[in-house]
Amino acid sequence: MRNQYRRVEVNPTQAWLAGKSASEAARESYWYERISAAERDLAAQQAAQARELESIRLGLEKKQERLENTIADQNKSQRELVAQREERNQLIADLNSKLKNQELERKRLQRDESRLSNVITELTRAIEEAKRKQALAAQQQKQQGQSGSTPKSAGKAPSKPDYSPPPPMPSTGEFAKLKGRLVLPVQGTVAGQFGQTRSKDGQGPSWKGIFIATEAGQAVRAVGAGRVVFSEWLRGFGEIVIIDHGDQFLSVYGNNGKLMKRSGDSVKAGDTIAETGNSSGNLDTGLYFELRHQGQPFDPISWTKGR
Repeated sequence: MRNQYRRVEVNPTQAWLAGKSASEAARESYWYERISAAERDLAAQQAAQARELESIRLGLEKKQERLENTIADQNKSQRELVAQREERNQLIADLNSKLKNQELERKRLQRDESRLSNVITELTRAIEEAKRKQALAAQQQKQQGQSGSTPKSAGKAPSKPDYSPPPPMPSTGEFAKLKGRLVLPVQGTVAGQFGQTRSKDGQGPSWKGIFIATEAGQAVRAVGAGRVVFSEWLRGFGEIVIIDHGDQFLSVYGNNGKLMKRSGDSVKAGDTIAETGNSSGNLDTGLYFELRHQGQPFDPISWTKGR
């Protein structure tokens, strides 16, 4: 009936022919109009509500999308934070390990240095003791020669002396004359300077000599005339040669690959005493070289030509 009312327009003539009075026709027309207007209003409201709902739906979708993006960003940030924390923890662990290794390296270098210093101290003491005994024997021989008496036996010597150094070098003053004219024992690059810290972290013991980086198998030559007082392997310095030049001067040659002289051998300046190598266990191949006077190290470079 509503659809019928919507489709049919009430005409007064048609209503009269249909047997309806004018008032009935007017009343029906009025209600038709009211129903039709109500339906139009309802349709408009429904359309407005539909548009509003669509707008709300789109807004909710955008909010949902923003929320999902926010959650994704938070998850990403959380993962990055976890990764950064793990990276930081790894860096801390690596740093602690590095510091521990550096501390171990410093202690090792200190032990090596003490070991060489002890050897040189003992050599210096033994050389001076041998010189004293030599001078005493010469004096006794002179006195006996003057008196014409036969020397008395000093008694039975110990079967195993603590140290039997080769005869000491005489005090001639010749080695001191090399200052400003010294030629380094091997050609190469001075990679470790006297007084420079040996460890990479800038702490710990410093070089008591110089390190000359060069290829293996190069001839190592004595810087001056003297007598070999030590020729063997020493922890931290490898195959090492120590030469007594007299007047309490010693030269030290370490990290050799091969030793060419033995303790007690006399050498001249320029004689080959060893070949370069890497017997100390360091990463670099070359020669470690020291000069000492009265047991104290000094910079060999300060004695070279042009200095």
